[in-house]
Amino acid sequence: MMRALTEQRDEYTRDSAEKIMRTFRAFDPEGKGYIDGDYLKNVLMTRGDSFRPKEAHQMLAAAVEEASGTLQGTFITRISLRCLHKAVGPIV
Repeated sequence: MMRALTEQRDEYTRDSAEKIMRTFRAFDPEGKGYIDGDYLKNVLMTRGDSFRPKEAHQMLAAAVEEASGTLQGTFITRISLRCLHKAVGPIV
């Protein structure tokens, strides 16, 4: 099984850093630098392939700051840099 997964790993690529930031900006059109957690939860549960409440909660618990209730752009930037690092190597 591991061999099959290894051979097919190219089919399971992560989104690029650019795509992640474009998506963030789509939810932050005013350029505030954050997305309201309640708004994002509503979007996750009502649009497209909607999440169940538990799934939305689990995802947002990892990304939304508890004190402010927002998903900060700086968090997305760190994720984007990690994706870029994996794709091209360390950034000097």
